[in-house]
Amino acid sequence: MTGTYRGDRHNRHIMIDSSLLGWDKTVKYLTHLIELRFED
Repeated sequence: MTGTYRGDRHNRHIMIDSSLLGWDKTVKYLTHLIELRFED
């Protein structure tokens, strides 16, 4: 539909292998990153 390949790493802002930290720690990592990005 979009003309792009789903596995292409270009045009990605962040890619995280959740197997490195597991689901729970990956969620905590992403939550912290978002909080840092949007803090006042």
